[in-house]
Amino acid sequence: MKVRVFLFVVCLAFFSASSFAEWTEWKSNSRYNNVYTDIQAHYYDSYDYTCDDKSGTVHETTHGINAYLRNKYPKYNWFYVLNDRAFRLKLHNVKTLTQVARAVPQQQRTSTYKLYLVDQARYWNEVPSYICDEWSAYHNGTLMAIDEFGPQSSRAKFSYSNMNEMYNFMLILSKLEGNNKDLEMFLQFASVESKRIGQIINMGEAQ
Repeated sequence: MKVRVFLFVVCLAFFSASSFAEWTEWKSNSRYNNVYTDIQAHYYDSYDYTCDDKSGTVHETTHGINAYLRNKYPKYNWFYVLNDRAFRLKLHNVKTLTQVARAVPQQQRTSTYKLYLVDQARYWNEVPSYICDEWSAYHNGTLMAIDEFGPQSSRAKFSYSNMNEMYNFMLILSKLEGNNKDLEMFLQFASVESKRIGQIINMGEAQ
């Protein structure tokens, strides 16, 4: 089962990567052959993001990579999504995380909403694209959880659920922002990835 799932992941990852030629390519000087080594190869700061498992480490280190790119190229916010690729984003109309939080319908105001759009506003209120930062971390962490614990694991499903909630918040961010090519491209990628990873998890449950 793990071999079939792995081959499915590799094939779909190649297909989806070739569909988004406008990504910013950000190569590593080190070689890598899976999600975990990919993240480690692209992280250049000294802070240690090691968690109890590789999925958590990948999630947190993704934030570190995004911060490194943001500090190195401060004109944009950056979101690393594996395979030497990062998205850049500069918002023009949405100024605060609170703006997005207020636009979220009551039925979507879950514990994830409270944690990331309300509680984190004390740190990230002036960076509403923080939502995208969390999405990229959950995206990478979910793929690591599938590899580490299996596609049917509670860890993978939990991370995938949070990834999808962040995607829904990004849709609200996009509606508030209006015309923004970079954000629209990021949302297209996120939609493809949500379906792709969902297929991997569903296939694991069917085994």
